[in-house]
Amino acid sequence: MTRDLQVGVVCTDQCDEPVIEQSVRPVGLRSHHQQTSLVIHALAIVFAGLLIGDLGDLLPSACFLVALALLSVAVGLIGQLLLILLTISIPLRSVPVPIDTRWGAIVPITAMWFAQRRRVSRAQVSVSLLLLISASFIAVSSLWARDAAEALEGGASLVLLAVACFTAARVCLFREVAKAVYIWALGISFLGLLSYMAGIGLSERGGRLQGLLANANGAGVAAVLLLGIAPFLGRRAVSVAVPISLTAIVLTQSRSSALAAMVICLVWGASWTYRHLGWAGTASAVLVLGPLGAFGLLLLPWQQQSGLLRTDNSRSEIWEFFIQQFQMSPWIGVGWGGAGRSENFHLVMMAELGLLGGALAAVVTIMILVRLGRMGAPGAALALGILVSSVFEGWLLVGGSAFAWAVWLVTSVTPERTQRTRKIRADS
Repeated sequence: MTRDLQVGVVCTDQCDEPVIEQSVRPVGLRSHHQQTSLVIHALAIVFAGLLIGDLGDLLPSACFLVALALLSVAVGLIGQLLLILLTISIPLRSVPVPIDTRWGAIVPITAMWFAQRRRVSRAQVSVSLLLLISASFIAVSSLWARDAAEALEGGASLVLLAVACFTAARVCLFREVAKAVYIWALGISFLGLLSYMAGIGLSERGGRLQGLLANANGAGVAAVLLLGIAPFLGRRAVSVAVPISLTAIVLTQSRSSALAAMVICLVWGASWTYRHLGWAGTASAVLVLGPLGAFGLLLLPWQQQSGLLRTDNSRSEIWEFFIQQFQMSPWIGVGWGGAGRSENFHLVMMAELGLLGGALAAVVTIMILVRLGRMGAPGAALALGILVSSVFEGWLLVGGSAFAWAVWLVTSVTPERTQRTRKIRADS
């Protein structure tokens, strides 16, 4: 039997060197799978349609899980990753299912285990270990705060994310995960824009785009992830992502997402300048364009309380509250979920888990920078965009957040080293 050693090039021309991934996948194994996929999809649609009716308490859950299982079998790895992200990001609130449908992610994760394995490095396993350690801290902190429900939900959901990351590192190439995240973020952003332009009530609130996630800041984060992941898939993906993501960010009026997008674009610009002009040209460009950019910002029509260019700090009181919570219990914090809101990842970790939480937040920051930074300029831009968002949002270690799932799935499958592109064929 002849086997192709598939090669995944995951960096575009913005990288100094492309990152090559190799995974042996026998040719022709999916022929029977392809022949039966239409039947399986049809059955999945039938079971999903049963959810519309009033079927009692348990039958809707069974129909939901059966439909999800059939879809997980019928689609490939990218489809399974998409099912995971969609299940986490869009819970079926309007369907009478008496379970949290986000736990349905267990089904496509299990299906992924039947894909062909590839060797997992220690560094890739380290992402799952970090998430498991975080889950144990969250569970212990919640029990200390006498919140058993939070210990079960917060800790268990993070364990599920750790299992998903290990599974992805075991069977997926980086490009496959990047493509799944790109399609998911593109769908969330594009459909959000369409619903906003169509005047659908749930997609807009107070003049701000909320999209399918019914949250303006969440829609902005999805647009940032779309912008950051696009360079790994080529120029066409970037040309599609840039106008959609920037339009969505402007309409959401999310200043944190606008700042993250600005950082991503600045890293891209610095990389392009360095590759064409060298260090001297880059330094000259910074010295010339930096003051001009700052002067241009001063000329913008800033407003006090409305629009993307509003100047008030709506999070200042919340941040002060987090600092007060930390001062009340600096060593062990007030317990996971005790701070109430999640407006700054690092402050929330310190308020709820104390100094240990601050150390854990620092490790998370370093992990993202190191793992994604080795992917060249696109990886550094994506990492910085994520970390800028974390200054204003606190979802990085929230197991029920689709943004956390997208970030950690990408981080877990980052290749270990770079090398020049070559095609390899193995015969056996």
